[in-house]
Amino acid sequence: MSELVTPSPQSDQPAVSARFWAAALVIDWEKALYLLFIALAFVTRFWGLGDRVMSHDESLHTQYSYQYFIGDGYDHTPLMHGPSLFHATAFSYWLFGEANDFTARVPVALLGILLVFIPYLLRDWIGRKGALAASFLLLISPYITYYSRYIRHDIYVITFALIVAIAMWYHLRQPQDKYLYWFAAGTALMFTTMEVSFIYVAIFGSFLIVRLVVLLLTGNWLAGYWPQLKSALALLGLSIILLGVGFGGQYVTGRVDDSLATPVDGSGAFAVNPEEAPSTVSNVAQNGVVFRWLAIAGIGALGAALLAGAGKLRPKLDNYPEFDLIILFTTLVLPAASPFLTRIAGWNPRDYTLNQCFPPGSESLSGLSLFFTRVTDAACYQAFFSSGLVHSGIFLVFALLVSLLIGLWWHKRRWLTAAVIFHSIFLILFTSIFTNPGGWSSGMIGSLGYWLEQHGVQRGGQPWFYYAFVMPFYEFLPLLLMLLGAWYWAKRNRLHQIVAYWLGILVGGLLAGSLINLLVFRSRVNQAITLANAQAEGAGQPLPDPLRIRADVPTSWTPLLITFFVILTLGVLYWFWRRRRQIREAHQMGNSWHGLVSGATLVGFVPFLLWWFVLTFVIYSVAGEKMPWLSTHFVMPMVFLGGWYLNERFSDIAWRDLLNRRLLLLIGLTIALIGAALLTVGPLLFGKINFGAQEQQNLANAGRLLGSLLVVAGLVYVWRLAAARVPASLRPTVWLSALLIILAAVTIRATYMANFPHADYTNEFMVYAHGAPSTKDVVMKQIDELSHRLYGDNSMQIAFDNVSSWPYLWYLRNYPNRLYYGETPGRNITEAPVILAGDSNYSKVEPLVGEDYEMSAHIFLWWPMEEYRKISWNALLGDNLSPADQKRGLGNPAVREALWDIFWHRDYTAYGAVFGGSYNAGQWPLRRPLRLYIRKDVYLCRRRTDAQRQPGHWRARNRPRAANLPPQRRRRRRRNHLRLRLRQPSRFRLQRRWRLRYQLGPIRRSAGAVQ
Repeated sequence: MSELVTPSPQSDQPAVSARFWAAALVIDWEKALYLLFIALAFVTRFWGLGDRVMSHDESLHTQYSYQYFIGDGYDHTPLMHGPSLFHATAFSYWLFGEANDFTARVPVALLGILLVFIPYLLRDWIGRKGALAASFLLLISPYITYYSRYIRHDIYVITFALIVAIAMWYHLRQPQDKYLYWFAAGTALMFTTMEVSFIYVAIFGSFLIVRLVVLLLTGNWLAGYWPQLKSALALLGLSIILLGVGFGGQYVTGRVDDSLATPVDGSGAFAVNPEEAPSTVSNVAQNGVVFRWLAIAGIGALGAALLAGAGKLRPKLDNYPEFDLIILFTTLVLPAASPFLTRIAGWNPRDYTLNQCFPPGSESLSGLSLFFTRVTDAACYQAFFSSGLVHSGIFLVFALLVSLLIGLWWHKRRWLTAAVIFHSIFLILFTSIFTNPGGWSSGMIGSLGYWLEQHGVQRGGQPWFYYAFVMPFYEFLPLLLMLLGAWYWAKRNRLHQIVAYWLGILVGGLLAGSLINLLVFRSRVNQAITLANAQAEGAGQPLPDPLRIRADVPTSWTPLLITFFVILTLGVLYWFWRRRRQIREAHQMGNSWHGLVSGATLVGFVPFLLWWFVLTFVIYSVAGEKMPWLSTHFVMPMVFLGGWYLNERFSDIAWRDLLNRRLLLLIGLTIALIGAALLTVGPLLFGKINFGAQEQQNLANAGRLLGSLLVVAGLVYVWRLAAARVPASLRPTVWLSALLIILAAVTIRATYMANFPHADYTNEFMVYAHGAPSTKDVVMKQIDELSHRLYGDNSMQIAFDNVSSWPYLWYLRNYPNRLYYGETPGRNITEAPVILAGDSNYSKVEPLVGEDYEMSAHIFLWWPMEEYRKISWNALLGDNLSPADQKRGLGNPAVREALWDIFWHRDYTAYGAVFGGSYNAGQWPLRRPLRLYIRKDVYLCRRRTDAQRQPGHWRARNRPRAANLPPQRRRRRRRNHLRLRLRQPSRFRLQRRWRLRYQLGPIRRSAGAVQ
């Protein structure tokens, strides 16, 4: 009988593998579209990848990767985030055999292509059409495309965060150990890439907790367990009291130590010097010690309460996959989060000092005797435990021990496997493949410790609404689809009326409060102006400037807060008095909300995407550092939710219906109608038509308006005829399709402009501390040409300072004789034929170079225009103090046209004309200049050579061609010509020997000194 039984694993495996490969090799329309998107992504990510100049931060990343590649090693520095980027970039150099701008960006470009494919893995949650739509949105996304061509960490960490999110949802759907291991690997890769991993853990982990709580509360079994949870609930209450007293006491006493180390000035344009040693202050904050340790005790009590409750519910919790993921997140991340506890205790998590103690007579003691002497000596004991390394180590060891115990309590085999995966990746990358042992502690402690300090520094100094400005400027299509998707989901689940009511109360309260605040402020300004004018008239003095008086009037948020809380209070009262009853009656709910929507629906995939986006917006808006590359983290939840919405809207429509000729014709007519309507409204919007004026230009514009109206009327008539032949149920789809096609075309245009024509220019808002084109195309081109003309290689000496060090430390990597003089140039810099000097060192370099060098000025670093900082009600409504012809609010057509030119053309000329200022490339206001000094003998040599390279130079001398000369004369000419050459042939002929010595003598002397 045993021979008749076929072992199932052996027989099923080939069948499963065969089915997999059979399905993979079948190319249907869906896979064909994915292949097309991937091919287009390859083009958009790799086309001209090495052409753009390296920006400031890029040069940091690629230079340290280059040092790792050539064998100088790599030491983790929290300033430049995690080590995964540097390992990937160094591997790219090794793979291609060369380090340059192209090979440095290859890994991030490949991940940018992978992002286009990733929606395929989420088809079960956003649908097949939704996944295709999300893939297309990622393909044309301006931010994703730009930073897929930019060597930064954000695309890396987004890719790894998606691995975590996908593994999470696969495990929630069908719990399997392999998903937990992918979850652990993705988490490890996140934490070896960038410190925003803590933000992703906070977002994903908090959703898992909320999801688990909701599912527990909606279960029918929880009521029987409440008596067993009394001790856990009591401990939870105690933890809340301790946390409230601890943090509240620090706030009330005002003794929170917000800067445990000397903060770096974030007002400057540049990142901090990565080679600068961390500056520290006193380790222990002397004030508020009791409250600090109460807060830490509260955190410990909270963890103990949750663990005690989980122990009581353990038989049931094992049936919830959310519990597995929460345990993994907690135990894997807790050690890396230990610097937060160090910070609360008032210590510096970046202080790695270890105090040493030498008791009297220790010189004559043996090693063992010295150890026991130090252990028993009170002074040594105190010195040891006051060390910064010991402070951080206490919390780190405690966190590691707690993680180990919780993991073993949860599931020994699964946790040990996941922990080995996580810590192996973490250890290998942070120690630079075991060449930098200190990298483990730097990554485990220093990463979070450093960025906790930078929150107060606020590098970039952007306003709180920064992302609310830049995201709609570029990602308007996924943002619109996300909003439509959120409303569609709320309406489907009968939550739209509740959502609309409370959003209206909150947003309306804020808008009304800000308007009241503006009116009160203007009233105070008018009173101050009246008083100042009366005083000036009484003293017989001229009237003061009202704008200056307004600048001196202090602002207050009190009217806004009072108005907001009044509206909120009225909204709450109206909700309980009338509105909730109306909504219940509309849905036939009776007197209870039970049954309106299930708990599982409230914590499904769409709410997860909304949770992801909302928390991302809140956290990044509150965070001190706001940079354009962080905007990439907003794109993913918007794209996925937008894809889900499109899948729901088009799920009931077959492709044959969408490709119907009548429907396509109607979509085309709709696009033409929308375009004609916009062209008609344009002249009115920009004030090109003044009804009643008799000027020729105005009459011409009025004629164009009438013609446009006739075209629109004709299109409306034709559209109605075509719509009559299409079912009424498809007409909303027609309008949506037309709108999506228009917005997609505008998005593609914005992506193209940002990544190709404007790639090196700051008329785009998605750059910061960006390298100017002259850095590479002018300055480095001249340096390379001079060096190869004079020496035939890169042996020419070039002196550069601290301002120009980034990116020129990268671009001069192949110049072994480069001279870095920092902030203190000496006389030795004049030995270099070429000198680079930043603006802060002009006064130091000029006396040294004197009249011996030719100087040319260039822009090597610049920033985008930041006029959005001035967004306010005055900017929108106009300044009430300015004359009527100078009001610059949206009521002024010139302002509207200027803003349109910025959005559509990225042209700031009209804006400068309206508001003042010059925004052309040569006079860009936010720039960092650079001076290129070329020694005059080299400069004259270059000019003569350039002149002789002009077409017709040799013919102008009427010299006979070498081919027409006899062989003996040809040899004599060749011999004489070789005497005038340096290492590389140059086409110049000097007629006087003294002139030859004057021009070539200093060059040869400097070359000999360098060699």
